[in-house]
Amino acid sequence: MPYQHHTSSNLYVATTDYNGLIITSINPKLQKTITTKNSQGKVISVEDADTFVMKYTYDANGNLTTTTDAAGNVTTMSYDIRGRKTGMVDPDMGRWSYEYDALGNLIRQTDAKAQVTTMAYDLLGRMTSRTEPEGISSWTYDTQWVGALSSESGGIASKAYVYDTYGRVKASNTTINGQLYIVLTNYDGLGRVDTITYPNGVAVRHNYNTSHYFESVSNVNTGAVIWQANAMDQFGHLTSESFNNSKVTTNHNYHPVRGTLTGLSSVSGGTTIQNWSYDYDPIGNMKFRTDAVVGYTENFQYDNLNRLTHVRDAGGVLQKQYDYDEIGNIKSKSDVGAYAYDPFHPHAVQTAGGNSYSYDANGNMKGGAGRTLSWTSFNKPLGITTANGYSGYAYDAGHNRVQKTTPTMETTYIGKIYEQQRDILTGITKQVANIYAGSKLVASISDVSGIVSTRYMHGDHLGSISVITDETGAVVERLRFDVFGLPVDPATDAAKAMGASNTTRGFTGHEMDASTGLINMNARLYDPILGRFISADAVVPGAGNMQAFNRYSYVVNNPLMYTDPTGHFFGIDDLLFIAIVGAIAGGANAAMNGGGFMDIVLGAAIGGIAAYAGGSAGLWAGELAGGGLGGFIAGSIAGGIAGGVVGAAMGTAFYGGDMIANVRNAFVSGAATGFASAMFGQWAGAYVAGYWQGGADDARRALGQSLKNTFITAAAAMTARVAIDYISSDVAATGREMSGAAGKSSGNANGDTTSTRGRRLPKDSLAYETLLKDGTVTKEMLDNTWLYPNSKKVPSLNNS
Repeated sequence: MPYQHHTSSNLYVATTDYNGLIITSINPKLQKTITTKNSQGKVISVEDADTFVMKYTYDANGNLTTTTDAAGNVTTMSYDIRGRKTGMVDPDMGRWSYEYDALGNLIRQTDAKAQVTTMAYDLLGRMTSRTEPEGISSWTYDTQWVGALSSESGGIASKAYVYDTYGRVKASNTTINGQLYIVLTNYDGLGRVDTITYPNGVAVRHNYNTSHYFESVSNVNTGAVIWQANAMDQFGHLTSESFNNSKVTTNHNYHPVRGTLTGLSSVSGGTTIQNWSYDYDPIGNMKFRTDAVVGYTENFQYDNLNRLTHVRDAGGVLQKQYDYDEIGNIKSKSDVGAYAYDPFHPHAVQTAGGNSYSYDANGNMKGGAGRTLSWTSFNKPLGITTANGYSGYAYDAGHNRVQKTTPTMETTYIGKIYEQQRDILTGITKQVANIYAGSKLVASISDVSGIVSTRYMHGDHLGSISVITDETGAVVERLRFDVFGLPVDPATDAAKAMGASNTTRGFTGHEMDASTGLINMNARLYDPILGRFISADAVVPGAGNMQAFNRYSYVVNNPLMYTDPTGHFFGIDDLLFIAIVGAIAGGANAAMNGGGFMDIVLGAAIGGIAAYAGGSAGLWAGELAGGGLGGFIAGSIAGGIAGGVVGAAMGTAFYGGDMIANVRNAFVSGAATGFASAMFGQWAGAYVAGYWQGGADDARRALGQSLKNTFITAAAAMTARVAIDYISSDVAATGREMSGAAGKSSGNANGDTTSTRGRRLPKDSLAYETLLKDGTVTKEMLDNTWLYPNSKKVPSLNNS
């Protein structure tokens, strides 16, 4: 007999109707999704709100073997007898093959360009070397702190790590083209990051209040307070922050029930320098945004698949229009023209606005719009030639960009925190220390021949830099971007070229590359004119959503709701928060019950794995991941939780300070790296690769006794705060559904995130008591907070 499940949240109602193997979900905008499963609980089709159907098939062991979209494009996966993916044929990325050793480690990969990568491991399953066309990268591990990375080398860079007596990284020594760059980190008595010293001697201190919340960032050398959190509401939203010794104050206003940001204003010396207001529809699509300072308003409309279609001014006059096909390709963009697509790469733009584009077998753009591009074997740009000249890129062992060279400038990067810009013609060097509060860029300190200047960054709701102020609090620059990231005039909305600025950062906080006209989103480059990435994503982030199969589209064509922090995952928070809650809960449970170090690590890992598997399409992501080691990102995500989340509780995602932001970022980075070599059965359904890579790993190498203290003092609050911030908004009600079968990586045979709201935080748990004493939330909020979907698979927080 059919039955219905009604979810009421944020004043809106979503309905899920169960009729045997057919599940019909209707969101608050009455958009309907119909999911059909086979007798084994596997999803065999998903019909979206426009009645377009995505189809799925499986082998006898339940492995996903084919997906077919509404345009007839087929992706095929093959497996060996142990269920390991041995091949993939993708319409955008071509044919890839994989080989494994007896322990299940990936040892050989061949991509669609016949480029071969081989990997070697030690007896603990840790990667010790990787050989690819560019050369050999190697990793060595510490003997005192067993399992910790000691050094790595590859490309033009090498790194060595120095640990303190508690096993925490206190020095990261990076050598690039023979020049040494040292980053020093000190910790306080509770194991939290205290000071960070940059390669050029700039040092910042992270300050905490009596409730152990990250409160401010100050300049150790001058004593100036760079950034300070002034107030938070009961939901954990930051409601007031100040910059530059309180010369500039920014206030954030949130809807009292829905928790959405409704206003953002910054005041300097009594003058309002930015004043944004926002409104949203029932599922979170932005209806309008207004900047009262420049007097500009934009109103937005969407189609049935929540893709942005119209932008109008305050008077309703059409400014821009976007049209799409059923598989997420832009058919036309009013500021560009009509789009046509490559028949051999059905999501890759072939022509647009008079420009033609071509691609290699891996789906990387080779040329178009005045650019000629070459690529590494790991699908990152090697060189780009434009009218401005040639831009060359160099990478480290983790495939992180460490240097960029143009005809006039050589820029060296140490993660995201430091840049050294050397003018090739004059020899003058500019050193830039980027200062972060958690994951948020708040200031940049520049030093040119001993002349030091500081610029403070004030962002909008997406994290795009909106206003830049100087040491006096005066506005030195205003930035604005259209919905797809193209720089525009703040007052007139007229398009403008990327050019000289007080910062290299811009749209959603990413680097604006003026020499190429592209935006560097870390894993991939993005073209804001096309509104598309120029290379195929290695990961399909939500296989129950046909739009997510478009490996080139930007955040499923809803750029006002989502951002892409890594270049791999749109709206990553939707997946992160559920996994983070579980990971923290698992670690907290072990810590609160006197567990040893490995108990805490394992608790965090299993908790995160179970929550992730129960709340997302884990199997799909792993099987649909593309080539390169990035092709196993989703498959290794469980191991990333163990290393990333646990490490972030000790430090930062590359020297941030806010605990929750650190966990989020560490999870993102950990997803691409892995921590331990283990099989967590059907909860994880994925091999946990035992290797380290990526410039953001430094902060996660901190191990030791203070980890236990960190979990005890912070995990309980983080768990409920994350749950309140995200889960209480309800996945179904917000329309950000993680639909699709979780397959063998899910403990729930249905793999349906809307079928259960999980469980409440136990009243007899230490977490409950800690939160009440801490004052983070009220008793009523705690009593009405559901932790996570499918929570039966997550370890309990009870003290018993």
